[in-house]
Amino acid sequence: MANSTKEVKTRLTSISGAKKITKAMEMIAASRMRRTVERTKAARDYEISAWKLGVLLSGQVKLDPISSLRKLVFANPNNKSSILLVITGNRGLCGSFNANVVSLAMRFLEREGHENVEVVCLGKKGAELLQARGVAVSRFFQKDDNPKNSECIMSVADYLFYKMREGRAGRTWVTGSSFVSSFEQRPILKPLFPLAFDEVAKETIAEITGESEEAPELEAGKKRWYRFEPNASLILERLVLAIGESRIYQALLESAAGEQAARMLAMQAATKAAGEMYDEQLVVFNKLRQGMITQELAEISAARAAMVN
Repeated sequence: MANSTKEVKTRLTSISGAKKITKAMEMIAASRMRRTVERTKAARDYEISAWKLGVLLSGQVKLDPISSLRKLVFANPNNKSSILLVITGNRGLCGSFNANVVSLAMRFLEREGHENVEVVCLGKKGAELLQARGVAVSRFFQKDDNPKNSECIMSVADYLFYKMREGRAGRTWVTGSSFVSSFEQRPILKPLFPLAFDEVAKETIAEITGESEEAPELEAGKKRWYRFEPNASLILERLVLAIGESRIYQALLESAAGEQAARMLAMQAATKAAGEMYDEQLVVFNKLRQGMITQELAEISAARAAMVN
């Protein structure tokens, strides 16, 4: 009986320690989430405006068919190869957050064909999960858990920009997680290059995610009211990489905010489960201790009766 009480007491100490750790992790994740959400919301308008500007400019320019800029702006129907940038976290303990993004990436690979897609990962867990499923990851970039500016994605953007400019890929896609609220993080798939949004992109997104990312539409005849200095082609050439960077950075911020929110909820659930487990073990401990006291009283009573007799 004494050994059982000691084991339960050890278990109570262990559960109490685990509860303190999960509670601390929950508070840290909540603090990081608040800061990241502020950055996410602040950058969201810029990313949308930059993309709209790219779409607008792409409708104003006439590019040489063999120019490298054309490969970044207009889709080449003869080039079926794609690059998929998968953005996940570096660590686990955040529920199904990373697994949901990888599942979306797998659906994209099945639709497009594994042999036609080069997979690039930003975040350690995505690379691990994809490789465990037999997917070849061509490039892995370390993800900043606390992205403060777009410098942390420059190497990724430069690599994707180079692949598209050289014509080694016809399209570039980004999959990650969109931060909806503290309780909802939605896996997303969106095009990065080419900038000119077409029906193929709409069909791909709709088939894989059930939604469609609509390109900004211009009213008929509205083009003539825009004037670009010195000209639309030069502006687009200077801005095309910046537009791509803004989309990648926004996807990174959305992913970071969603990851911290998912980790906060996971640690909150773990803390609650630890509390319930502690209460159950405390009841067991009290019953064992009461049994020990009852047995000792019975032994004392029996000894006293024997001495009297």
